[in-house]
Parts: sequence; C-alpha cells; structure tokens
Amino acid sequence: MRGRGNRLIVAIVGLAALAGVWGLASVRAETAAQKAPSAAVAVIDIGKVLEQLDEKRSRLAELEEFGRAMEARMERINAEKDVIVADLEVLPRGTPQYLEKQDQAIRKEMELQGEQEFAKFRFNERKQQTKLELFNKIVSSAGIYAQREGYDIVLNDDRDMVVPQDQVGQMTDQAFQAFVMSRRVIFATDAVDITDEVAQMMNNNYKAAQ
Repeated sequence: MRGRGNRLIVAIVGLAALAGVWGLASVRAETAAQKAPSAAVAVIDIGKVLEQLDEKRSRLAELEEFGRAMEARMERINAEKDVIVADLEVLPRGTPQYLEKQDQAIRKEMELQGEQEFAKFRFNERKQQTKLELFNKIVSSAGIYAQREGYDIVLNDDRDMVVPQDQVGQMTDQAFQAFVMSRRVIFATDAVDITDEVAQMMNNNYKAAQ
C-alpha cells in the first residue's frame, strides 16, 4: 500500500509540474504575441493611379508641346536644306558655285541628322524625368495616406501580373522562375486597396495648388 501511495504522489506531482510547464509556456506564448507588433498592410496599383491623375494629363500636354517645338526646329532645318538642294540642281556640275552649294547641302543634311538625334535624346530624357517625378509623388502621397489611415506597409499591387498563356513553353526556365518569383502580392482583398483613395487625394492637392 505504501509503494502504491508513493507512486500516486509522484504521479500527482508530475502532473502538477507538467501543468506548470504547460501553463508557463502558454503565458510565454501569450506574452510573445502581445509583444509582437501587428502590421496593417495596403496595396496600391501605381499604373491605375497614373491613369487617374489630373497632373499626368497636364504634364503630358507639356511634353507634347516640347516635342512639337523640337519637330518645328527640324522642319526648319529640313526646309533650308531643300532650298539648297533646289539651288544645287540648277547649277552646272563641277563649277565652283556647284561645289560650294554641294558643301552647304552636305552640312545641312548633317545638321539635320544631328538635330534628330539630339531631339530624340532630349524628348526621351524629358519623358523619363516626367515619369520619375510622378512616380515619386505617388510614393510620397501613398506614404502620407498610409500614415493618416494607420497602414504600416504599402505594396505595389501586382495581382494582375500573370504569365500569358501563349508564352507558356516559350520562356526559358530561368526567365519563368524569375517572372513568377518577382510577384509581390499573392492575394489581397479590395478592402486594403488604396489606389483610388491616393489618386483622389493627389488630384485634390493638385487642384488646390493650381
């Protein structure tokens, strides 16, 4: 009887110790959960924001005006070249006047080609600068909106990024892997999509600044 009683006491003590350990682990888990910060996440479709921006339309109009100014300059140079070529056609070949006019035509053609390359470079530079400035404004505005509404993280919404069916089997394994692994947002509900809200805030600020 004494041995059986001792075994019963040991079992009770063991269960109590186990319950204590389990309880301690539960308390530690709850404490860790309380200490771990929760993060509120939002997504934003930068392309859709750009489509809605009033400022984008204004900046594109400025870019088109810049392009027209560059085209007008090239048209002027081309017109000057056409006049020289017309004069060249009526001059006798091999005469000093013909050779001088020929030199003028060659120089004007080279000037036109140089102006075309310059215009292409400047237009692309201006276009990329415009896109960069708008992108930076979207990033800044998304941050301001997120802080105001209590979001901790804002991700670029790429849920629509899928491999086109006609490209399956056409891509290398490395390219396919890189495409799939570059996906940021696997799933998100519309409740965390702040695209329209940020676009509206930016349009309001742009109108107020005007």
